Amino acid sequence: MKPGTLLREPWPRVIGIPVLGFLLTFVFNEPPYVPYHFVKSILIVGVMWQGDYLIMMALRKRWPGLEVTGRRIGFSVVGLLVYNSLMDFGLCTGLDLIGLEENGSWIDYWTTDIGSKLIPNLAVTFLVATIYEAGYFFHQWRRQIQLTEAIKGQQVRAELNALKDQLSPHFLFNSLNTLVTLIHEDPAQAARFTQKLSEVYRYILQH
Repeated sequence: MKPGTLLREPWPRVIGIPVLGFLLTFVFNEPPYVPYHFVKSILIVGVMWQGDYLIMMALRKRWPGLEVTGRRIGFSVVGLLVYNSLMDFGLCTGLDLIGLEENGSWIDYWTTDIGSKLIPNLAVTFLVATIYEAGYFFHQWRRQIQLTEAIKGQQVRAELNALKDQLSPHFLFNSLNTLVTLIHEDPAQAARFTQKLSEVYRYILQH
């Protein structure tokens, strides 16, 4: 994530992983809570979050910009949810194999347990997608505004340069001839002409 985004890396992960892991401990474990519950939740959230971050960055490179935001969000949600579900299954299976938990067979996971497993996976998916996509969206939106202002500034400078080019010695010579003529024929008109001409040159000198 580039500097200037809503939340700079690695702070979303540094703060989000332990906080979300801590909260999910109370949601999906029965008291009494032991340190193992917190370590397991933070580990699962950490593995999911890191993978989600890499997926989000890959999709951002594949579909950058605001014009494809809908497509990028759609693929992000699907990709993150699939990844999180597979990683949760893999971690639970690993804990079962080393004897730390009894999670049943893989068939039980994808049938009877899938409902309870889907909620934390959705929570992680929604949180990660929201943080990074919102940050990217506001970064691109602010960048677009800056680009628009820069283009306007260039247009103004181009018009000013064109005006300066028009105020050549030839233009000045003609203006002075007109002024001399008006002084003899219409002094009041000559005064107004002098005022307007001085305003034009004053603007040029100030800009």
